[in-house]
Amino acid sequence: MDGGDVQTFTMGFPRGALLCLLRRNRLVRATDRVEALATILLFLVGLAIIPVVVTVGMSTHQHEAALYARQAGSVHQTTARVTASRPVASSYGSMDVYDAQITWVVDGLPRAASIRWPEDLTPGDQIPIWVDGTGKLTGKPMSPDQAVMDGVLVAVFLWTAVVAVGVGGHRLLIWRLDRHRDARWDRELKALSTGGGGRADHQW
Repeated sequence: MDGGDVQTFTMGFPRGALLCLLRRNRLVRATDRVEALATILLFLVGLAIIPVVVTVGMSTHQHEAALYARQAGSVHQTTARVTASRPVASSYGSMDVYDAQITWVVDGLPRAASIRWPEDLTPGDQIPIWVDGTGKLTGKPMSPDQAVMDGVLVAVFLWTAVVAVGVGGHRLLIWRLDRHRDARWDRELKALSTGGGGRADHQW
């Protein structure tokens, strides 16, 4: 069965492939049935992998949520004072990022650092920063919503990867079957042209 529903895999139910597999028709070749079976198996794999990727996604969400919760518990927000600010040229020459020198106090002792800021600052400005338990400058903790997004992305990526491998194998099989069909037709056409006759009942 060249072309048609059997060669094109979609997530819709492969009705054409199922009919091809079950149909008792002498015009349906064995290669057509192999192709139809491969299409149905690919569809079933796409469905069967869904519970697995959902489980992996939920596990990822739980792990990341616990990690982000620990991270949020180990940092806190404080206020820093700007001592200097200068624009930083990007690779495109625009001045939309600023290098700010800041100071803050931890247990009565001053700390200083340099950070990138999206807007120009004036010495004396106060800005919020995040520090860890030792008072060291750190990044803002991840939002709990990010854990949900991580789980969804992992699940989608895993499902897509498995299906992509299956589709690749399916396409390779069709290519091999098409070559077999073409070779079969060439042999029979050659036999007809030389008067050797041909078989009308094609099994392959």
